[in-house]
Amino acid sequence: MQTSQTHPNKPRYKRIAVIGTGPSGYSATRALSQEGVFDCIRVFERRDNVGGTWLYDSKSDIFQPPKSDQNPKQNRDRKIPANLHNNPQLTDPEPEDPTVYNPTYDTLDTNAGASTMAFTHTPIPWANSLQSIKKYGRGNSSRPWKSVLAYIEDLFIPYLHLVTFRTTVEKIEKEGTEWVLTLRQERAMYRQHGDASEGRRDYWWQERFDAVVAATGHFSVANVPNIEGLEETAKAFPGKFEHSKAWRAADKYIDKTVVVVGGAVSAADLVDDLHAFVKKPLYLSQRTPNPFLAKAWYLPDVERKPDIKGFSPENSGTIHFTDGTELKGFDHVIFATGYKLSYPFMPFEAITPQNRMKGFYQHIFRIGDPSLTVVGQAVTVAWYFAGRSQELPSIEQQDEWEENRILYKGPTEAFHEIKPDFAEYYGWMTDFHGDPAKGTDTYKLPVWEDCWIDSDIEILLAKDRYWGSIGAVGWVEPRADLPAGPGRIGDDNVNVDVHHTPTVRVNNKRPTGMTIAMALASESGPLLHPHLRNITCSPSEPRLHEAYLHAPSASPSSPLGFPTMRSLSVVALLAAASTTSAAVFEAETGTLAGGAVVASDVPGFSGTGYVTDFIDNTAVLTIDVAGLAAGDYEIKVLYNAQYGDKFTILTVNGGSSTEVALPNITATTWETSSAGVFTLTAGTNTVSFARDWGYYLIDAITVTAPPVKPVVVVDVTKGGVAQAEDGIFNGVTAGSSVAGFSGTGYVEGFDVETDKLTFTLHSDTQTLYDVILGYAGVYGGKQTTMSVNGAGGGEVVLLDTSAAASPWANATAGQVLLNVGNNTISFSNDWGWYLLDALYVSPSPPPAPHQVTKVLVAPKPLPETQNLYNTLLAKYGSGTIFSGQADTSGVTWLEQNVGATPAIIGLDMIEYSPTRVEYGSTSTAVEDAIAFDKRGGIVAFQWHWNAPSGLINNDTVPWWKGFYSYGTTFDLTAALADPAGSDYALILRDLDAIAFQLLRLQAAQVPVLWRPLHEADGTWFWWGNFGPESSKALYKLMYTRFTEHHKLRNLIWLWNSVTPSWYPGNDIVDILSYDSYPAAGDHGPVGVQYQALLALGENKKMVTLPEVGSIPDPDILKAYHADWSYFVTWNDEYINADTYNNLAFKKKVYADPTVLKLKDLGNWKGVQSRIKACGASARAAQK
Repeated sequence: MQTSQTHPNKPRYKRIAVIGTGPSGYSATRALSQEGVFDCIRVFERRDNVGGTWLYDSKSDIFQPPKSDQNPKQNRDRKIPANLHNNPQLTDPEPEDPTVYNPTYDTLDTNAGASTMAFTHTPIPWANSLQSIKKYGRGNSSRPWKSVLAYIEDLFIPYLHLVTFRTTVEKIEKEGTEWVLTLRQERAMYRQHGDASEGRRDYWWQERFDAVVAATGHFSVANVPNIEGLEETAKAFPGKFEHSKAWRAADKYIDKTVVVVGGAVSAADLVDDLHAFVKKPLYLSQRTPNPFLAKAWYLPDVERKPDIKGFSPENSGTIHFTDGTELKGFDHVIFATGYKLSYPFMPFEAITPQNRMKGFYQHIFRIGDPSLTVVGQAVTVAWYFAGRSQELPSIEQQDEWEENRILYKGPTEAFHEIKPDFAEYYGWMTDFHGDPAKGTDTYKLPVWEDCWIDSDIEILLAKDRYWGSIGAVGWVEPRADLPAGPGRIGDDNVNVDVHHTPTVRVNNKRPTGMTIAMALASESGPLLHPHLRNITCSPSEPRLHEAYLHAPSASPSSPLGFPTMRSLSVVALLAAASTTSAAVFEAETGTLAGGAVVASDVPGFSGTGYVTDFIDNTAVLTIDVAGLAAGDYEIKVLYNAQYGDKFTILTVNGGSSTEVALPNITATTWETSSAGVFTLTAGTNTVSFARDWGYYLIDAITVTAPPVKPVVVVDVTKGGVAQAEDGIFNGVTAGSSVAGFSGTGYVEGFDVETDKLTFTLHSDTQTLYDVILGYAGVYGGKQTTMSVNGAGGGEVVLLDTSAAASPWANATAGQVLLNVGNNTISFSNDWGWYLLDALYVSPSPPPAPHQVTKVLVAPKPLPETQNLYNTLLAKYGSGTIFSGQADTSGVTWLEQNVGATPAIIGLDMIEYSPTRVEYGSTSTAVEDAIAFDKRGGIVAFQWHWNAPSGLINNDTVPWWKGFYSYGTTFDLTAALADPAGSDYALILRDLDAIAFQLLRLQAAQVPVLWRPLHEADGTWFWWGNFGPESSKALYKLMYTRFTEHHKLRNLIWLWNSVTPSWYPGNDIVDILSYDSYPAAGDHGPVGVQYQALLALGENKKMVTLPEVGSIPDPDILKAYHADWSYFVTWNDEYINADTYNNLAFKKKVYADPTVLKLKDLGNWKGVQSRIKACGASARAAQK
């Protein structure tokens, strides 16, 4: 609860339940959370992840024909246990819900554009599938389902602690002023009888709330028409029928007789996917086909049929059409007939037989009881619940609204269709809301814009163009009453056609490099949305460019919605700046290896040939790129991929590899694919292609330099400000629409890996400077990667400013060491979508002396524990650093290849986790620790804690991934909230199991650098997945359990997160730490995090690097005064390969006298063994 926020009124309700975690569930959860006035928000999700309909299921629903003799009930037929109020119960698992599986399939792309689907505060990152690139072109506004799912998952992260997964809301009912939710967690736990297990049980319980938000979406229950004979025929041939919800791929329909039933988008997509694969023809049965999708109905090998009258099981299944024709012996019928609204938990029959939700005012509030809502409009619900919207009209007025809407829209699902009254509906919401409360994170609704409608149909328009390009057989495009002739109006180079849909299409036939600014008018006046549209003619597609403008809604006199058009005019044509020319380098002039050859069989290539036979994995083409000035260049590949979608691996100057997509094209066509922007040197560069996914042809590459921008050098010797808009751009652009920036603008467009902004700074001396970055986090919390003179400087955290009074803020970027003369500081995308304003640079003051406490936080530490701490403290700040290596295999590798033994070994309690032990895991980590201690070394432990229960444990996420957030459904917040509950008992069980191992080490006099719950603020591990409060509570529980209950005295307690809100406090933490994984080969000082940890512990705690990928260079550490106590290099490729730390660098590090090794430790324990003799030795001593 955000108690710092204020509202003018008290909230109408205090305890809120949200059902569902799809897009609607997210928007409801976010909107409610941002109000900051509710005592409790609980979110229930029946699946094991957020995402709603965007979650993928390999399985699909079992086809269920409608019963011919009954109207199916909406409510579930569950036998709910009695007396659940104060008595949760375990029962045998309920049968699986037949509608449980989602309609998402592997190749699904969105049918709405990204700008339409995105939430206002955060755009959906750019991503196109290969198939959408092939069909609609690169950069189209569709998104693959995986991108949408990832988008929702990322947005939900701040609210995951509110969510209870794998929990079905079986029933809601009103008791007095409270809603009672009956909840069931599927197969939640085992019931034990002695050593015997009865198997998984369902867990039932109830919770009470003041208000409920139903956000379960509309894509669960397939709508199958009740056709005569369908039930009987489906029973006789169960594999012949399915709904489009069950579609996964075209494989099983190849060369089969298939009938698609439907006339909307799903049917069009099925026709598109199937018409080339099924036994010809593909049958398409329609009652009222959507004319907007008409070209899909006329695709090649599609036979259109009327509505189906009935089915019969004769002749292996027969379809009877309304025109008297029949189809016998079909293989598959796919119903693309939409979905039924379904709210089975409602306490009443919420859905009418006509598929309308009854009794909800403005499609949101339950008439007579607005504490029950459906979303939809999450902000409206949140504002009403919070008590700061207008009052709802009287019940009589709400009933009248519903009656009038039935008269206007009818009693079917069309009742809920807002179109075409978007502006009116949005206006009602704006008036109902009022202004945001002072101090809250919420926002005022923007003013409605008609152009928002456009982006909703841009993908459908792209589909229409694609279907036309592959031959809509027999389709004749309707035209308005235009003058005779070729249809050119106003200018000989512009062709204006009336499209068959309610849009106007303008085809640009001007040369490349022109921009058309268009406004269209007719004799009847301007069209409905006469806003300006600009199109730039692309160098690769100069001949066809289309823009769309909506016409007015349909009317009896103009069914398609057009006025009578006797003239159209293009009122403006504006020339654009010319494009930069590209340098072309022919593939046939390159160096070939591994079987790659030059050929010339496929026509249309440039030069004298092309390179082919990328068949063997050793096939490589290397092209020399010379004659260019040093700088950044975009490289494009001119290729042919006639055997399907392919990929090639591109490497520039032997650097890191880039995978380049080569979408499938026809055998006689050559296309270009952008590989990205690369830095080239003066002289000769090499661009190499390796097979990857072969069978493609490469004709040439084009290399294009961005426009040359003058370098602005800022002298920061005595401090200075460098404006972002004056920097050098790589893939980014200047902006000025977000007010409050300094200078003349800011830089935006950080959305792909290669995007970068570079500042040039001058210093008269080589010295350290403090750097502060001005930014706006208007799309949420982000990160940017800073590099100094081409070397790594670490990640800079950019906090969310979307709800702040000003979107502009400053982020500490740590210290940088600038050389004499000019220097560069670059900021690269990392986690993009942020705005950069300016860089503030000032000379660093001398570092303040450390004031580290000499007392350990745990009471009565063993002498060995205190001596270890004293040993670390004695060297802290002296310019030395203790070396460390994870795992015994890593230590052995160092000894054999570098000739040195690190001072510290890093080990893991992972395999001692009870939920790993039960699957047979064993470990020798304790024995390894004792052995290294006997050599005089220092022992460090972390614990990849496999969750106490709720392991996913399937083929994708096996049990041994149970320490990841995605590997378990264990609800930490709920477990900690119920100390008498079974989940809390499981936490104690696990803690006790690890304490037992630590007690073994204590008995052997082995002190431990103990780092539990590491990387919690990253949230990728389950102990961080429920937010900072739960994570800190778990740490405190562990600390108390270990120090008070188990009397552990051999632990030095480390905390492993930088973020202040996650810090449990100086009183229970000895050492602060950060796990550093910069880019490969980046051996920088990790300065940003170093400064952040000093501030977090008020310079009273040592700071350390208990995990590193790239080892920091000791010379750089000294230059930056970065007094890290020790580092521990991670295992495998981080130590035994050259990727992150090459052999020469590892030898340099371990040869440095300031890097302390095992041989440098001496007798740091300072005590003799206090372990009593045992066994035969003890008996001998007693004599």
